[in-house]
Amino acid sequence: MANYPLADSGSVCEKWSQVLVACRENQTEEGDVTTYDEKVLQQYADDLYQQAKWIVVMSALRYGLAVFLVSFGISMMVANSQKQVSTDSANSGVILVLFLTVLGIAVGVDAGRRKAFMLKLQAQQILCQRQTELNTRK
Repeated sequence: MANYPLADSGSVCEKWSQVLVACRENQTEEGDVTTYDEKVLQQYADDLYQQAKWIVVMSALRYGLAVFLVSFGISMMVANSQKQVSTDSANSGVILVLFLTVLGIAVGVDAGRRKAFMLKLQAQQILCQRQTELNTRK
């Protein structure tokens, strides 16, 4: 199962390097001619779809957790700077932290959807290339 980095461009590079390694493995001894293997592109497209499947959830969790930790830390610093904290201001602080966390999750979902769309689009381009190659070979 593939890992699901949010902004790691290294994952795409890693996948392409795996494609290149698989192509090198298909080289023959005579003249270094690479034979076409449609399974390599199909596997790469499947991996991209697998990443797109979970990236929305993972990005929402990452954004939500990051916003929660930052807003909670800031609210703790504000609370510690005051000598006495009333119940109303403490409740307001909790509500603000929760609101910002929900807002962070919403932004994470949006970012994840955009990334998932790009991954699916890339997978479709690869599948089109694969199908073009298969059609021209016939």
